[in-house]
Amino acid sequence: MGATINIKSSNGTTKHSAVYEESSVRKFELMKEDYVRLVFSTDSQFVLSLGDYIDTDWGTFYITKPQKPTQNLTTGGYDYDIQFDAPHYRWNNKLYKFEPDTNRNEANWSLTDNLENHMAVFLRNLEHHGWEYTVDQSSYLLESASRNVYIQFDSCYLLDALTKIAEAFGVEWWITDDVIHFGKAETGTIVDFEIGVNVEQMGAENGNKDYFTRLYAFGSTRNIPSGYRSNDEQVLLNGVVQKRLMLPAETPYVDVEDDLTDDEVVEGIVIFEDVFPRLDNSITNLRSDEREVEKTDTVETGDGESSDESETETVTIYRFKDSGLTFSSEYLLPGQQLQVQFQSGDLSGMIFDLTFNPDNASEDTDDGQWFEIVRNETYGLMLPNDTLKPARNDRFILLGWNVTKIEDGLGLISDAEDELLDRITEYAADFQKDSNVYPCTMMSDYMFGLDNSGNQDSTKSKVGTFPLGQRVRLNNDNFFAGGSRVSRVVGYEYKLDLPYDGAIIYVGESATCSSKQAAEAKVN
Repeated sequence: MGATINIKSSNGTTKHSAVYEESSVRKFELMKEDYVRLVFSTDSQFVLSLGDYIDTDWGTFYITKPQKPTQNLTTGGYDYDIQFDAPHYRWNNKLYKFEPDTNRNEANWSLTDNLENHMAVFLRNLEHHGWEYTVDQSSYLLESASRNVYIQFDSCYLLDALTKIAEAFGVEWWITDDVIHFGKAETGTIVDFEIGVNVEQMGAENGNKDYFTRLYAFGSTRNIPSGYRSNDEQVLLNGVVQKRLMLPAETPYVDVEDDLTDDEVVEGIVIFEDVFPRLDNSITNLRSDEREVEKTDTVETGDGESSDESETETVTIYRFKDSGLTFSSEYLLPGQQLQVQFQSGDLSGMIFDLTFNPDNASEDTDDGQWFEIVRNETYGLMLPNDTLKPARNDRFILLGWNVTKIEDGLGLISDAEDELLDRITEYAADFQKDSNVYPCTMMSDYMFGLDNSGNQDSTKSKVGTFPLGQRVRLNNDNFFAGGSRVSRVVGYEYKLDLPYDGAIIYVGESATCSSKQAAEAKVN
């Protein structure tokens, strides 16, 4: 007879006391899964609901997706195999929104900003649903955390959004209690794992990282004309030919491995949407004007019909200029909208359409160098407004203009191509890392903690002593050149009834899986 655990409804009342079977387990893998699997049988069926939970030695776990039992035709009863997820997996039932506290249900939006400001939006979403979490402040001190990164969120759920943010900044995420951490989970003194010593069986699971030996990198289509190079190279994505920033002409690709034969070359494409030629500008002059605009509201008539009613409202329109930039309408790219992407201030990370020289003044004069911001609701409310607005000294980047018009003496495109080369070189170095995960089935007596007399010594028990990030040296001549490699714990699996029996410790470097489709689509 197995042990008993109470399944409780969301209001805290016990719904069922389950006598669980030996196949019930606790499993965790970094950025992948975090659950308790409860296997049991009943004489009669009872209904499980989202929000039902169990309390365990590892914390509280919830039902986050619909699950039902299977009728057992032999016993006439019902067999349950239920997954109870860690609390933060409830996040994946809620859409990620820029302004969750408004009634605007925007599903597709983007943001270019640093890690702290991306997470400010994320925490607003958690607070909106009553979940109180903070971010480990050391996360914002990471080398990549200060980079302004473009991320597109298309009908994205909260937990998926967190993974997108972490991947965009090249870090891992994990949660302890109510704190979200970013970085690389690695800690502790190295512990040796060796078959016959403390490991019963050591396997190797493919990390689902596609195999490439040669990488072609492309940047964004922003700020460059079609065929900006004389040879007019192209890249085919999703069946559409696109013109993008390319690597320097003398370095058309980067090899993951050296001295490859033609048969050994496996090609892959990586797109860095945040790499493009650009000028870094700042607002030196700013003006605001009040303007009457038409506002249309949809009004319910009471008989199931609705009608549109128009009225005017007074809004504030903002214009700015950078005295160090002399712009021209000749710089505008055909078929592209001139835009501004703010890099600091209240609007940091946001993108707005621009109207250059709205008064049609002579561009050779100061009056002809104003940029007017076109208000929009991309971020869940009409911006800019009286609260979120541009200010003097705010830094910005212009998008949708032809940088080759002022390329002479500035080297904007060559600088961007060099930046692209640095990014793909860094990416290739990371790509060389072993993406396999090594599940190590631990020896039961080692995990149980036997003393020299064959009795259990609780001080020597190893259950729970290999947490996330614990450094491990895998010793296996069949797997590793030189016989061993140092890695870290990325997951574990224990039986609920006998956690020392057949415990599995997952060891590896790669926390997330990459796919060829993802690599070809976009790397932010």
